[in-house]
Amino acid sequence: MIIFISIIAFVSSNVDDIMLLTLLYAQSKNRYERKNILIGQYIGIFTLVSISLIISTILVKSTDIPVNWLGIIPIALAVKEMTQKDTGTDQTTIKITFLQVAMLTVASGADNIGVYVPIISQQSPKETFIFCIIFALMVPLWSLLGYLIGNIPVIQKTIRKHEHLIIILIYLLLGIWILVN
Repeated sequence: MIIFISIIAFVSSNVDDIMLLTLLYAQSKNRYERKNILIGQYIGIFTLVSISLIISTILVKSTDIPVNWLGIIPIALAVKEMTQKDTGTDQTTIKITFLQVAMLTVASGADNIGVYVPIISQQSPKETFIFCIIFALMVPLWSLLGYLIGNIPVIQKTIRKHEHLIIILIYLLLGIWILVN
């Protein structure tokens, strides 16, 4: 049962992450950047699981932590992106780092914490370990899905053509959504 619950928890809390992964993979220019996306996903997802573990073990009764303030991170990235001039040409100097991906994953993960805390707080240590193993297996599958969607030619062409504007829009909308929710 814990395997099924873990898969459902991962998928339901990371549906929004597919958009982010699709955008990142469509922008990625080489194997190094694709590797950074996967590493960043692992760091981000397991940061969210770690935060959930801490909350569920220490603060089970009072989970009134303002995680929505994490929405400031994508908004700050949008502002940074707005200050850079869009030349309309291939921006080969922009690199996708694992730290950027991890920060975006954590920033968009307030809902993840809301899903993980109640599940983890009701599990035994063995079940929590299985939960983490399932998540470790789901991250590359989720990244593969984002990669496949991001490499559909029409999606990739559209994202690359309007990359600057799309990045700003997604970061802003993601940040506002996190702050409001």
